[in-house]
Amino acid sequence: MEAIMSLGLGYFIGSINPAALFSRWKHVDLKTNGTGNLGATNTMLLLGKGCGLIVMLLDVAKAILSAHLAQKLFPMLKYAGMLGSLGAMIGHDFSLFLHFKGGKGVAAFGGLLLAYSPAVFLSLFGFGILQVAIFDYGFAGPISAGILFPVVVALRSGDFAEVAIAAVAGLVLVHMHMDNVKKAKNHQETPVRSYLVEKLANLRKQ
Repeated sequence: MEAIMSLGLGYFIGSINPAALFSRWKHVDLKTNGTGNLGATNTMLLLGKGCGLIVMLLDVAKAILSAHLAQKLFPMLKYAGMLGSLGAMIGHDFSLFLHFKGGKGVAAFGGLLLAYSPAVFLSLFGFGILQVAIFDYGFAGPISAGILFPVVVALRSGDFAEVAIAAVAGLVLVHMHMDNVKKAKNHQETPVRSYLVEKLANLRKQ
């Protein structure tokens, strides 16, 4: 029961979507413009870097907050924190308040990693950046992190429950980026280097 309540608490907190709030405030529908996602990246593209940064930080924070609250409310449950963060990530992707729509959960996943272990976060973040550089697509970072997280947890603790929670979080993150993989195969996804070159060219024109 405590496990379900930890998940539920995180899910409720995660369902509160900062990007959707900014969308209403700025009168810009993020669901039908840009990437169509209610997350930090699309917020940054359509509403500016400042709004995007705030959304990203809030998305990270709600996963961390969910972990701390769940662990405090259910101190006897060793995995309450991880379950709280997992719930927040799922709530962000499939929000109770947005007809079960949302973002892709990258920032919320980052919050889960930070709550679990800052060292693991830094390791997977660094490896993800390397994968983006190698494959030239932004989704390579989250997908590699999602795949590696349960492996790292298994090597770090060997605890079956922790590995299972990490695997679910990783699978959710990978699932949310499969559309990007399909677009890349159909040459509809913009490579990172091409995007950066275009941005630099636009800056020089200004």
